[in-house]
Amino acid sequence: MAFKNVFTVYLKRIFTKKMYVFTLIMLLALTIIYKCLPDAEKTADIRVGIYMEDSGYHADRLADNVKNLSSVYSFYIADSEKQLTDNIKSGHTECGYVIPEGFFDSYIRGLSGENNIILYTAPGTTMSEAISETLFSNIYKICSGDILHYAASSPDLDEQLDLLLNSYIEGDEIFRVSDSTGGRYIAEAEIYTIDIPVYELSLIIIIFAGLLGLLTYMNDSEREIFIALPDSGRLLLLTSAIASAILPVYALSMLSCAITYGITTRLAALSLCAALSFLTSVLFKPIIRKSTILTKVLPVIMLCSIVIIFVHSML
Repeated sequence: MAFKNVFTVYLKRIFTKKMYVFTLIMLLALTIIYKCLPDAEKTADIRVGIYMEDSGYHADRLADNVKNLSSVYSFYIADSEKQLTDNIKSGHTECGYVIPEGFFDSYIRGLSGENNIILYTAPGTTMSEAISETLFSNIYKICSGDILHYAASSPDLDEQLDLLLNSYIEGDEIFRVSDSTGGRYIAEAEIYTIDIPVYELSLIIIIFAGLLGLLTYMNDSEREIFIALPDSGRLLLLTSAIASAILPVYALSMLSCAITYGITTRLAALSLCAALSFLTSVLFKPIIRKSTILTKVLPVIMLCSIVIIFVHSML
């Protein structure tokens, strides 16, 4: 009885088992997903949107100032109010502001309650208050001179008032928060690949395949079709059944991990796992004598394997 012939028979039989075919398809699908999904971009900044209904000198200055801020907040000017709210709903933007027509004129003249800024936030956000402080700080810097001119109502004194205001703002008389690092904050983008546990799943499937091969042999043995065979013949059938179940999974796992991670030590670990799974499944035969017992024990073994493999991968 040639090993090749027996192996071929068991190989054909193992591919008739739906669970076995499903595991192969799942491993292949995860590999394809890993390669087809685009890399994600993780940014260190917090995006804030502004939609400008107001126009003119103050609106243009505010837009320029916030877009060039050296801050963890990354401001951008939205094209429409709908675009702003859609970005907030999708999680692209932390919060957003609509600056209505006539806001700056009302702000400078102190007309409280007219042309108020509209704030949009996503549920659960905790950043809007701090972001508002940053925004209104810039609005005040832009409008402070005009507020002083309006309050004084003396155009002849505008130039002197501007000099006094600048001296006051740049002096030590007022408290301000300064950047202790002395440099610019740069929100760099980091490209990372979505992590899919192809390697861990490959180990689990290899272990499962070995036990499934053993179960196939035990089902045949209990039908007493091997009763006339010597011990050497039964050992040949046992090893053929287990090897035919492990080798296709092992080959696909090696290919999947090579595509996913490249040529790394993971490939050696897969080879070791396949060898140990084969040896363990063979040694289980004299210990677990009935297929019904193996059917009950198999889920426990797989659960323990899953826990051990994923805990080890996280350490």
